[in-house]
Amino acid sequence: MPPRKTRSDSATAMVNAAKNAASPDLRPPAHVQLSANAEPYFADIVRARAREEWNEHQLTVAAQMAECMVDQDEVRAELLLEGRVTMNERGTRVANPLVSISEQLARRQMALGRSLQMIGRATGDPRAPTAKRKLEAGARKLRDEVEQEEDSLLK
Repeated sequence: MPPRKTRSDSATAMVNAAKNAASPDLRPPAHVQLSANAEPYFADIVRARAREEWNEHQLTVAAQMAECMVDQDEVRAELLLEGRVTMNERGTRVANPLVSISEQLARRQMALGRSLQMIGRATGDPRAPTAKRKLEAGARKLRDEVEQEEDSLLK
């Protein structure tokens, strides 16, 4: 018989949430390279779930998703400069190839999100992990408030 899951409204769950909030942020596996520009996206992605919900493979996919989001930013910046329509070598107005690349990146991000089951309610009971996520997010918020207060006291 599998062990019972910890109830999200229990004292044990609150202690686990506080421990998770105090722990360093999750990192991708050692074999995965993450660019500096992707760091904030990766942090946002992994904070969308409780720490114990992540496994090594999912952290790899989260890193890929973060890099995809960086690529999207770069393509959007280029599109702003060049515009959605450009001139070809004959002087005819054509769609900028970056539009297609942007759409491909958006589809890739959606596919990676589905792989992580972060898009919509893909499987299972959506209420169970949500309570743990809220509890951990509250603990993170409390940790940030304490850190800010400590910083202000030191100044």
